[in-house]
Amino acid sequence: MICSFCTKENPDDAVICSYCGAPLPVQPEVSPVEPLFTEPVISEVQIPGEPEVLPPAPTVISPEKPKGIYSNKIWWLVGCFGVVLIFLCCGIGALAASRLVKNLPFSSSTIIPIPTSLAVIIPVDTIPLIETSTAPTDPNLLLFDDFSDPESGWDRVDEADYFTDYYSDTYRIIVYTDLSDSWANPGDNSFGDVHIEVDATKNGGPDDNDYGIICRYQSADDFYYGVISSDGYYGILKVIGGSADQLGYSELQFSETIRQGTQPNHMRFDCAGDVLSLYVNGQLLDQQNDSDLTQGNVGLLAGTYDIPGTDILFDNFTVTRP
Repeated sequence: MICSFCTKENPDDAVICSYCGAPLPVQPEVSPVEPLFTEPVISEVQIPGEPEVLPPAPTVISPEKPKGIYSNKIWWLVGCFGVVLIFLCCGIGALAASRLVKNLPFSSSTIIPIPTSLAVIIPVDTIPLIETSTAPTDPNLLLFDDFSDPESGWDRVDEADYFTDYYSDTYRIIVYTDLSDSWANPGDNSFGDVHIEVDATKNGGPDDNDYGIICRYQSADDFYYGVISSDGYYGILKVIGGSADQLGYSELQFSETIRQGTQPNHMRFDCAGDVLSLYVNGQLLDQQNDSDLTQGNVGLLAGTYDIPGTDILFDNFTVTRP
């Protein structure tokens, strides 16, 4: 150790200079730097009688990056990439599933109707026909006919003066002569008090016509009927002894409730006791009293005035008890 005062060399463990007596600086103990990684030292078993084998001198390790840390980082990056890839696949799958569900025409709770092309076709002759006079859903229903069955019992006449027959799931009455009324009945029924309804549409001919519903029909000479015209008129008439008279008025009355031309009208004719009531499209238009006829058949009627060719279609004929 060199003295800072006399610059003489002293032993390393000296505290005071041997030449000038000055105190020597104390050197701090430096801990030996241990290498970051050392190879494990394997203790060899000393065989008795053999000379002691000294361990080899320690090898200086170059300051390169530890392979273990670098390898762990690689696997960590691979793992992160794998997790990201899994989430990305799940997201794409969920998006595709959501788009698929939106494009489906039904949800899991939707009842899928059987396509028409897959429906089983049953031969017509194996289907039991339901009588038009019965309807289990309404105990007051006496008669119903949508005219889909041409054998349901209505008149089928084709004469020079008039035509009455089934036509495209309706019942059709055509009057070929002027100043004439023609009618039809569903078999030989007889009712007392009834409510009768029907949908009626002009299929051709003049608007100056009449068409409607018959009640208490006893013969061609005795019955009541309520009518409207395609130009907006209405009335209730009685036929006794073959002569027709309007009840309550001397001529038909006008109402804007009646749809004109070829527009359809829903008619209702009530014959209850001695009260006769005519409704059109849900509105009461006429009500008269008469007690000459108390029971009889029901029916449909169409007629002409100065211009022949009245052509009327009827549908959904319904008769109920009041």
